[in-house]
Amino acid sequence: MSNMWPPAGWDTAEVTRWRPHEADLLTVQARVEVEGDRLLWGDAYRQSARAGPHLIINFAALADKSPAAIAAFARRWGVLRICEHAVGDRRRLMPTSHSGLSCSPLGLAEHAHQWWYAYDPLDAWYFWARQARAILSIAAALQLEERGKAEDWQAIFGRPPWWKRRVDVERRVLASVLQEWQLLGDVRLRVEWPRTGATMHLAGSGLLGALAVQLLLHAWKRGLAVCHSCATVFTPTRNPRSGQRHYCDRCRANGEDKKDAVRAYYQRNRDELVKKKRVDRAEARRPKGRRKQ
Repeated sequence: MSNMWPPAGWDTAEVTRWRPHEADLLTVQARVEVEGDRLLWGDAYRQSARAGPHLIINFAALADKSPAAIAAFARRWGVLRICEHAVGDRRRLMPTSHSGLSCSPLGLAEHAHQWWYAYDPLDAWYFWARQARAILSIAAALQLEERGKAEDWQAIFGRPPWWKRRVDVERRVLASVLQEWQLLGDVRLRVEWPRTGATMHLAGSGLLGALAVQLLLHAWKRGLAVCHSCATVFTPTRNPRSGQRHYCDRCRANGEDKKDAVRAYYQRNRDELVKKKRVDRAEARRPKGRRKQ
């Protein structure tokens, strides 16, 4: 894989435009150390960290970094919490957040009388960092209507592409890979209802969940929106703007956007008419000498 990072077509200056709205706090271990091929971590926790917009970029860059760099990243953002079922199977270097199994992190049976509680294999960090880097590289190519590099696909699947090398096909393949990341990170739509109003956003479980959300939104290079008519969450063709109505394709085809525009037009006219009548009534009550000319 090329050492050029970020890939061509990827504009890191605009990452904040697609900042994931979840920004949930990540639990960070108080102590993280490298020992051999393991990243050891304790069960004491310090102040939580809020994921920044460049989290996935920095994580993907770990694919070529030293174990010390991985440890530094983990001390700031937390660990992957690779589950006990990862032993002996490179394809199952999964976090404990993945669905379908009730898992514990690796090392629980070994940590007696030790400062550490569990560990992540460093291989798992390199495995997921290479995948993240490859996904971002392929997504950047597809945004330019180009096919992804064969070595990037190999980093994801462990073998060269076996499908017909067309852009439309590779979009579908990449979508399935992104879907798998969402499942592994336990990414869901979360609802909050503070005094300022109800909001919906994507959030995952732990570090891999935060990475999965950012990977999805960065690969798509746009956020999510809620349809003003049917309340469906969808991916808009343009970056959503605050204060504007957004409509999914189905509601646009049904003309809901035009209907709402007409209603809003008449509502504005009614409001202006009511305001004008109030001004006229107030003016009529004034003595004739004080009325505005």
